[in-house]
Amino acid sequence: METPMSCPAKDRRGSELFLSYAAGLMSASEHAAFERHLAACTDCWRIAAEQKRVWSALDVLAAPEIPTNFDERLYARIAAEERSPWWQSLLHHGASFRLSTAAPVAAACAALAVMLIMRTPHPAPAPVQPAPATATVNQKLDPSQIEQNLDDLDMLRQLTAPATEASNGQS
Repeated sequence: METPMSCPAKDRRGSELFLSYAAGLMSASEHAAFERHLAACTDCWRIAAEQKRVWSALDVLAAPEIPTNFDERLYARIAAEERSPWWQSLLHHGASFRLSTAAPVAAACAALAVMLIMRTPHPAPAPVQPAPATATVNQKLDPSQIEQNLDDLDMLRQLTAPATEASNGQS
């Protein structure tokens, strides 16, 4: 009695089996064993059916016709490349290399510049000189102005007192 086939859908070699089945490259005994497995396994049957649909779609496509002088044109182009000076070849291939690497290099430089700008320490602002707290001898103090300032301070204390009491009650 034959040993049952391991499930190709769960095997890492499974894709090769599905491709050879769809392409008709299996031997008769492999084909028969695979057909028996497909009859028992719906997952593999579905994958094999999709693979056959792909292969049948590829069969419908027509290959493009190759021009009759294709070989002549190819060999002429190769000969022209070989006859050109080495520096032209270097410039031609170097230009495409430089253009293909310019964008990533520019992006890396821009990212580095942004990082350097953000990480550079900025000088601390100069300290502000406080205004003198005492009145000079030449200044005359207006008693009504002093009284108004004291009233304003008292009003500010009354406004901030309930806020501090509320925060003390919450903690």
